[in-house]
Amino acid sequence: MTIAASATELRAALKEQREATGKPPTKQVFADFHIHTRFSRDSILPEERFIRIAVERGLTHVAVTNHNNVEGAIAVRDKVAELGLTDKLTVILGEEVSTADGEVVGIFLTKTIPRGLSAKETADEIHRQGGLVSIPHPFDPLRGSHIKEGPLRNLAEVGKIDMVEVFNCRVTLQRHNVEAAEFAHRYGIPGIAASDSHSSFEVAMAFNALPAFDTADELKAVLPQNDWHASRSSVFIHATTRWAVWKNLFDAWRGKRTATGPILGPQAPEEVRREPVQRPTRSELPSKEPETDDDREGERPMTGPLTGPTDDEREEVILDDQVSLRDRVLNVRTIGSLLFGVLLLVLLFNVVFGGDFDWGTVVRLVGQADLGLLALAFLAYYVTFPLRGFRWRYVLRRSGVSIPFRDATEILFLSWFVNCLVPAKLGDLYRAYLLRGNFAASISRTVGTVFIERIADIIIIATLALSAGYWSFRGRSRPDIDALFIVGSVVAIGLIVLVLGLRLFGARIGRWLPARIGELWDRFHEGSTGVLTTRSAPIVLGLTVAIWMLEGARLYFVIRALDLPEVGLGISASVFVALAAALLTAIPLTPAGFGFVEAGIIGVLSIYGVVREPAAAVALVDRGLTIGTVIILGGILYAVSTRVRRAHGGRPAHSTG
Repeated sequence: MTIAASATELRAALKEQREATGKPPTKQVFADFHIHTRFSRDSILPEERFIRIAVERGLTHVAVTNHNNVEGAIAVRDKVAELGLTDKLTVILGEEVSTADGEVVGIFLTKTIPRGLSAKETADEIHRQGGLVSIPHPFDPLRGSHIKEGPLRNLAEVGKIDMVEVFNCRVTLQRHNVEAAEFAHRYGIPGIAASDSHSSFEVAMAFNALPAFDTADELKAVLPQNDWHASRSSVFIHATTRWAVWKNLFDAWRGKRTATGPILGPQAPEEVRREPVQRPTRSELPSKEPETDDDREGERPMTGPLTGPTDDEREEVILDDQVSLRDRVLNVRTIGSLLFGVLLLVLLFNVVFGGDFDWGTVVRLVGQADLGLLALAFLAYYVTFPLRGFRWRYVLRRSGVSIPFRDATEILFLSWFVNCLVPAKLGDLYRAYLLRGNFAASISRTVGTVFIERIADIIIIATLALSAGYWSFRGRSRPDIDALFIVGSVVAIGLIVLVLGLRLFGARIGRWLPARIGELWDRFHEGSTGVLTTRSAPIVLGLTVAIWMLEGARLYFVIRALDLPEVGLGISASVFVALAAALLTAIPLTPAGFGFVEAGIIGVLSIYGVVREPAAAVALVDRGLTIGTVIILGGILYAVSTRVRRAHGGRPAHSTG
């Protein structure tokens, strides 16, 4: 065994040693048993580049061990065959599995082993597939994903470990590699060196010189003769994996299928135990080849569990005429709801305000608005949509459905567009319809994700509105406002109790319902409160806070843009007004709360002493900037969206729901 002075020297020695022994087939092979490619979320190393570098640097055998999937290894194996390099490089199918006790590597696998099993169960499954168990970086405390010492000892004592990484190039402190070597020696387990490479310049930083082998049993037999060589990576090497994570997220935002899901990255055992035992879904894995826009047009993305939707999920139906915009917009109910909203505004301006309301003042105020500040308001509002799309995608993924970030944002924006045109929150149903039509997702599970979004919104709106209102009204004696705060507090606390109750006991409710309804409830629960854990809830709530703070900033910029000296509202008051009005959008009687929201904005502004005309100007500009632009931009998107066409016409008849 050798620790080379540098990676350059190591690679040179490897190449010389391989050339001295001849090209494969040869009696000696040079292997690396721990390699990541772009099928891990912390790597962007493509197959062809990895293969060419591995061959150039003298490796003959590589075990590709991406996080929680063997599909990445299969992609490398297939690319080697495509390039005609099977005589130079042998690819072993492997996987670095996130077990409930820490990471375990399996090589010579035939299929993906699900994340979340115990270390013992994972080792048993590796051996059942005819593979070998390797323990990666077992004593590296700087990586929270490493296997815990108790389960590690238990595996060693019952003889379930076939090899231990006694030298991992990415281990920061050499003494932790020494601990691994001492552990392997104590239990009589063969040791190996592993590059644990995630990038091109790490390839072949470690290799194991072994007698030739073809099978797992042959490798196990020759491991005691291993002569390994390795060079330590730079202490800054982990920065490359952080870069890879962000690069993959950015590419996913651009619409590419990259490895972005947490299941494709290292996870601490504590996190793994909070998640269900599962394999990554097909759409969580990268596409086999770099994706172009033309590829996305011609291919229907796959999602959900690897087995696809269940028969019960296929039976869930939303008929086309239920979500037909043409039929709904021209529907008597929609027209009646719009007339009802108009009637509310007529009553407000002509009855409540009286006949002396000055529309000329409103027009003048709107006409002199500062376009720069209105642009900031527009930007603040539209930044919320990517955040909403990211939040929804996160909730969907935790319920077992993974879709690209761009598609999640597009579908969500289209549902917003529909909500602005028709009453009864049809846009929420349309969101489920589009997701079903494009990704074969369960309707009831999708509705559950929308439900948890709504609950999170109301809880955060109530909390932020109460905080902003308390701050802006501090020191004032307003019994009416105090009563409003009490009601808001009761609502927020009640919703929190409801969510906790459904999270803790919701899974049991389905047992008491009729079979068919119980199945629907179970999927609804999986998509709503079932996705909440101590890890996911703060993420959902944090995103929700960011969304609604931007909504408050939007109204603040609108007020500033109108340059109303008598409207001396700060950011806290603007947040309070915006969030109080946002609650009224939930009223399903009119599209987007038309009539109710405008009256609400004017009414809340009057609490701050804002007179009628400036309040009306703020309400009209704000609603035009939000609802008006959503109708225009959403209409354009609706006309050109492939997601809409695919949902309405590109599906098998049995999947129309």
